[in-house]
Amino acid sequence: MEEVFVTDVVSPLWTLLSVADREVLRRTGTRHDHPAGTQIMREGDRSTSAMVLLAGRAKVLASSADGHQCILAVRRAGDLVGEMSAIDGLPRAASVIAIDRVRLLRIPAEQFNGVLATCPAIAHAVLRVVCGRLRAASERRAELVGSTAAQRLHVFLLDLAKQYGMPAGDGIAITLPLSQEEIAASISASRRAVVRALHSLRSDAVIATGRHQITILRPDALLG
Repeated sequence: MEEVFVTDVVSPLWTLLSVADREVLRRTGTRHDHPAGTQIMREGDRSTSAMVLLAGRAKVLASSADGHQCILAVRRAGDLVGEMSAIDGLPRAASVIAIDRVRLLRIPAEQFNGVLATCPAIAHAVLRVVCGRLRAASERRAELVGSTAAQRLHVFLLDLAKQYGMPAGDGIAITLPLSQEEIAASISASRRAVVRALHSLRSDAVIATGRHQITILRPDALLG
């Protein structure tokens, strides 16, 4: 499988590193391949390795207060995952599940922290990634305050389109295996509210839906 590196709203770690720094991480880790659907990390586990996705996509999920799975992010080639437990030694805060066949570089916590202590450029790149994710999470929380379920769904779809959308005619196609339950938990809404909001958007020709795909036909209609 080829290593393909992509841009993102928060720059993937790999794109922030020099060729020499990438080689440092390669030497400290081991490569692993996981088929689609594999649980790469489990929320609450005591494993502490950090991982860099070299190819494929994975979704990051955490349990909401009512026990549903909430989508925190979708990570792609070049992205870092598992860095928090590698640094603080605490249990995993989220689960990571392969969407496609994933190739990753697994770096044991001791080696990962050793690299951060001795390679300032890599440490700075990791800090940039973590800060970018915290900033994005704060912005999302602010957008959700005082809004309706439909408005939160609009923000969620626009965020997915911005990060993972691909041109599809005059629209933007989001191809991800997201269930209505996962979407509902991610925007703090009931599944029924999500079903109603999606139906309304389809009826107004704002979106079209298919298996594992939502196409935004009129992005402007989701603004405001």
